[in-house]
Amino acid sequence: MSIDCTLQIINMTDQPVEITTTLIHAGDWASPGERNPLVFSGGQIPPYGRTAASPQTLAQGHNSAEFRLSFSTPFGEVGTLADARPVTAPDLAKNMGCRKGYLPTFGDAAPHFQVLEAQHPASSDGNDGKLTIVLIPKIDPRTWMSKLSDDLYLRDLTLPGSHDAGTAAYILGLSRCQDLSIAEQLDKGARYFDIRLDSTYPLEIVHGGSNTGKYFEKDCLAPMAEFLKHRGTKETIVMCINSDAENYFQDSVISLVRRALNNTFGGDNWLDHFEIDTHQKPLKDLRQKIVFMRRYPFDTASTKYLHCRGIEMIEFKNQTGSDTFKWPDDSDSFTEAGGYLFNSAGEPYAIQDRYGLNSFLVPDKVALIEKYLAGWQKGAWFLNFLSGSNAVDFPRGVAEGFYMINAHIFDYIIENGVTPYGTLPMDFMTQPEGLLDLMIASNQKLFVK
Repeated sequence: MSIDCTLQIINMTDQPVEITTTLIHAGDWASPGERNPLVFSGGQIPPYGRTAASPQTLAQGHNSAEFRLSFSTPFGEVGTLADARPVTAPDLAKNMGCRKGYLPTFGDAAPHFQVLEAQHPASSDGNDGKLTIVLIPKIDPRTWMSKLSDDLYLRDLTLPGSHDAGTAAYILGLSRCQDLSIAEQLDKGARYFDIRLDSTYPLEIVHGGSNTGKYFEKDCLAPMAEFLKHRGTKETIVMCINSDAENYFQDSVISLVRRALNNTFGGDNWLDHFEIDTHQKPLKDLRQKIVFMRRYPFDTASTKYLHCRGIEMIEFKNQTGSDTFKWPDDSDSFTEAGGYLFNSAGEPYAIQDRYGLNSFLVPDKVALIEKYLAGWQKGAWFLNFLSGSNAVDFPRGVAEGFYMINAHIFDYIIENGVTPYGTLPMDFMTQPEGLLDLMIASNQKLFVK
């Protein structure tokens, strides 16, 4: 019995590419030749284009077949080795039959490009396995926003984000959402940071009843300031602060921001690097800045930093202004309000933050995420949280599993190509390998040439 594997090659770059394939062992593939990757030899894929999905038949008794793939680009050649391995259902317990991540590259243009694969197994009902190979540009994740037009708004982009960004600590699995420090997340390309703080100075980072032993100034603000000064001089960071605190909490937050930025940049010019306006601004006004987004209220009589309001994400109206809504906690704005939510500045937001996945199952969460990805519209800020947990998997299992949320978003971006998807706060952002790079690469059409 032969095993089929559907093969598709995708070009997620702004360059045309010529494809050449060479079989490593011709005997691994069934005859005739048109039923193997040689069908792609001499073909061209235009910028942001793809080949048709083509079934490839392995030789009788073979369950893997290797081939060399070469992309000829205006920068030179990028080569890689791939293999079709349509693992069938009985093998799933061993290796899940699914791979996502980088293939090795070689050739004189390899410094400019990366090659990703997404391989799915053949199913027990006889459906083919699927192998997708994707050429993406190699973009420095520390400086990717510097390539964007000054006239763009943060809402116009795919903005990789971090849910409960400060929880890379030895805490309960139900509370831990990251493996990387905030400094490491910045260097990987994340630019939106969800930060939860307790109510008392010096403001420990907390989540789900767990104290992380990490603190706002030392573990959040200092690495953000250091990044903006030394590596991300044209980058923009969004910092969304959430807390149950009220009186005097605002003073603690802003005084620590002021001290951290002044310590890094010198003098008392902290407001040059901290955006406190309640309205969104274009990138030309936000370079080398932290944009302050606030999910806590404060007593206006108990703060000397009343002017540092930031973008308020506390109370919203619907489009008609007839009803009032809070942040859609464990819900989403389309369900709650039937459309966009308008904050105190009158600007529209679409917020999906469904995280309780015990009765609302992971496939339901994936479908909801994809609804917001597909519904993205310029002019509204889409905050689409990929995060979630349940009593069995906790945040790590929900994010990292082969058939779980991050893997689905990896596939979704490959399938839908280079286009903005909104702000995407996620857990355990380095899994699967290449997910952050895909998100960054989806902004290419917005880059200044």
